[in-house]
Amino acid sequence: MTFTIDKINPSVPPAEEALGKAIPILSDLVNDTHFLASHVLTLVEEPAEDWYVAYRHDDPEHSYSVQVFVWPPGCATRVHDHSSWGAFSCVVGSVHEERYERLDDGSLPDHARLKKLWKLDWSREDEISTVLPYEGAFTALATRPKNRPSLCTFTVPG
Repeated sequence: MTFTIDKINPSVPPAEEALGKAIPILSDLVNDTHFLASHVLTLVEEPAEDWYVAYRHDDPEHSYSVQVFVWPPGCATRVHDHSSWGAFSCVVGSVHEERYERLDDGSLPDHARLKKLWKLDWSREDEISTVLPYEGAFTALATRPKNRPSLCTFTVPG
């Protein structure tokens, strides 16, 4: 059972179950030549200064959202945590991900003491990166300054 803004929604599966179902769907999607040709590969050469969502599809039942992110060279997110599950696959180029563990108790607002757990450059040949909500993991994503634009497909709750 999943809680949604003070309401119980029995039709939405728990995060681990939803993520388990999303991984094979995302894997199929990033290998679908029609989807790539119509929604992803056309975006590679579009100029941009920061990352942005170039395409978004929301499930009519609001159980997931598929988003195509464009990552120009040299852009990055801040270190952040996740309040929902998510998965991403890099389709073009590469994206650098760093994962951190929270060491403090979270009692100070806008503050976290972190320890870097791992870092990896994700590319087309790699698996899918996943995160569960509130698992104590924080992430940061970035692209290398001299790379060509990178495109990632994300699947997240709707």
